[in-house]
Amino acid sequence: MTVTVGRDAEALKSAIKTFVDKFNAAVSLMYQRLTEKPVENPKTEAERKVGLLRGDSTLVFIRSTLVREVTTPVSSLPSELQMLAQIGVRLNNDGTLSIDETKLQAAIETDPEKVLRLFFNDSDGDSFVDDVEDGIAVRLKRRLEDWLSSLPMPFGGNSVPSGVVARQPALLSLRMQEVDKRINELNERLNREAERLRRQFLALEQQIAYLQQRLGGQGLATVIGTNLQRLS
Repeated sequence: MTVTVGRDAEALKSAIKTFVDKFNAAVSLMYQRLTEKPVENPKTEAERKVGLLRGDSTLVFIRSTLVREVTTPVSSLPSELQMLAQIGVRLNNDGTLSIDETKLQAAIETDPEKVLRLFFNDSDGDSFVDDVEDGIAVRLKRRLEDWLSSLPMPFGGNSVPSGVVARQPALLSLRMQEVDKRINELNERLNREAERLRRQFLALEQQIAYLQQRLGGQGLATVIGTNLQRLS
């Protein structure tokens, strides 16, 4: 990955604002999906999708991790400039970020290079993100790559993508297969039970026919009536 952020103060300030806007849009959308309630009596496909991610544990994990990554100090930098709050970018109660324009402008005018390193601490100056380098943007990049990774990993005798986001469709497919398997097993049990009952019914019919042959219609009625009188 090549990082080519200009050192011009206005360009750097614009890039930071764009970063904050995109971050806020992402965490706000996730909060909306986590809290929206299903539509009663949905009529469209869009309405049927509303509320599907309500309280979803994976989405909760992703959102909380993103917030944590942008608020954790970049320890490889000097203590006076390790956090976004030190350049005027603060965390709100709802997980979004807000910008103190005056403080951000002052930080950029004082040392734009230090502000840039807060997002990408290019310690060797090659403009590439190396394994040992850190920064707010670098962390988010690594998290996204990890979550979207399609590298396989074992799961219950199957193979699924290792990324927590990438493997969701595979896990859903496995759950659907398990549900289908259980439905098929239940249908087989119901069919076996239906066959057992059918055989019992046929055996009962045959027994009744046998008794009718031996005793005749009147004889059978007499036997039943006598037994009922004894029970009364």
